[in-house]
Amino acid sequence: MPLELLVSSAKGNGEVNVSEGDFTLSVLFSRQWLIKPFFKAFRKLEVPLDHCHLLFLDNTDKAPLGYVLKKYCEDFIGYFKSVRLYKTYREGGRVIMGGKHNKVYESKLPSIILGYLDIAKLTNTEILINIEDDTLVPPHAIMQLLKDREIFGKNSFISGVESNRGDDISIPTRLGVYWVRCKDNKLLERVSASPRYKGCVSVDACGHFCFITSTKLFRRGFKNMYSFLNKSTHFAPDTYHTYNLKTKGVKIIADFGIKCIHIHPTPRRILRWSTRKAISTLDYYIPEWDHWANPTGLRIHVKKRPKWWD
Repeated sequence: MPLELLVSSAKGNGEVNVSEGDFTLSVLFSRQWLIKPFFKAFRKLEVPLDHCHLLFLDNTDKAPLGYVLKKYCEDFIGYFKSVRLYKTYREGGRVIMGGKHNKVYESKLPSIILGYLDIAKLTNTEILINIEDDTLVPPHAIMQLLKDREIFGKNSFISGVESNRGDDISIPTRLGVYWVRCKDNKLLERVSASPRYKGCVSVDACGHFCFITSTKLFRRGFKNMYSFLNKSTHFAPDTYHTYNLKTKGVKIIADFGIKCIHIHPTPRRILRWSTRKAISTLDYYIPEWDHWANPTGLRIHVKKRPKWWD
């Protein structure tokens, strides 16, 4: 089903007029309960409005989500250079996840990747900045990412830092920036960076939660992603996407000056996961079971590529 354009301050067909220095700020939405906390943080962002094209994508088949988003998006018209909201009417996919007996579980991962492919197609600026719907970024995040791009150049993918999340906020988790080992389209080992790091560090991979990159580079990272998702070891597609860029010579940079909050629902309340709850962890693949092991907490705070991989 073709995308439906729900809001546009651009041309009738959704095309935007782009000038030098323009960038696209995209958000992929899939859950309605995230709207209020997300926009509360979003309104505090420091953004060069005259050069920013807002692009929102409702990546679900749920009718209410798009129309709640529409009310928020219409408020931004006249402030940003352009504002667009599309709806995919895409159902969450069913995929085979790892396990000794290859059981089938519900997963949103394939539909999320398809949503990002839509964003890549809809973006016609040279620069793409993305924030995920479950990520609360600090007010200076956009301006800092733009500065980082000037430092590290066009051939870079620069990310803030954010912890993983879960149902129990008392249990430590990992940061979404990693050093990895891959072989034959499989992620074998993944070590998360220490939250104690300061400044910018070169890593192998990261999540999609808050980043800046070239739109062309972002598209290149999806090469081979379909074969990756069709395997039971499809774990962490954003990690694989950014690592795929790394193998093509793209610099993957994590800026520890951009600390984001990861939000997570529970039956009672919305949990907010900060980087203070993170530790360095090791995730590894068990070939005999075709399955990923639970993360193992490391006693050391990893600040560079582990020596045992050299």
